[in-house]
Amino acid sequence: MADQIRIAIVDEHPLFRQGVVRTVGRDQKMLVVAEGQSPDDACKIASQTPVDVLLMEIGTRGEGIEATRKVLAAQAGVRVVILTASDDEDHLAKAIAAGAKGYILKGVSGGELLRSIESIYLGEPYITPAFAARVLMQAKGQVFLRKDPSVDQRIELTVREQQVLGHVTQGLTNSEIAAKLGVSLTTIKHNLSDLFRKIRVRNRMEATFVAQKLKLV
Repeated sequence: MADQIRIAIVDEHPLFRQGVVRTVGRDQKMLVVAEGQSPDDACKIASQTPVDVLLMEIGTRGEGIEATRKVLAAQAGVRVVILTASDDEDHLAKAIAAGAKGYILKGVSGGELLRSIESIYLGEPYITPAFAARVLMQAKGQVFLRKDPSVDQRIELTVREQQVLGHVTQGLTNSEIAAKLGVSLTTIKHNLSDLFRKIRVRNRMEATFVAQKLKLV
């Protein structure tokens, strides 16, 4: 089938990989083009095979984070998706910072996996909803936007802040955002600092959650 989404799957467990291959094979819009079992395999695949979406286990020590950076260096257009058993918030934050477009917990249904892959392919970041909600609730001390429940404190962003926040939710780096907006890297850093202070977050992960929750972009 023409224009199929090219999928690569990297996981150390052959039985799990086979299950993902069978699941992906149910969708005619998708095609598994490569398999691997280690972060090194992921880097080799990215350097040798055109891939649209690469599913990869993050590993118990977070080995997939550095692999994500190397994969994107080898093939900038690939969407790296962490498909993992790890519900460690630190892993999530680091994976997003490294450029991952999705973080999906193992145990999702086949249908949800297919829907999330297609969503990520179309440019929408995706985090397993229950996990995202839990992280957001744990961070509410930093991102709670109402000091007084009776007072609606509206967040008003400038056009530039909306542009920057939109690119952040898409997983772009500071350098990529600067290039897209035609400004210096220093300007983007200042924009992000002002933006984070305005919406009361500490990092990109929290900014993405708040942007989605409050529909700021």
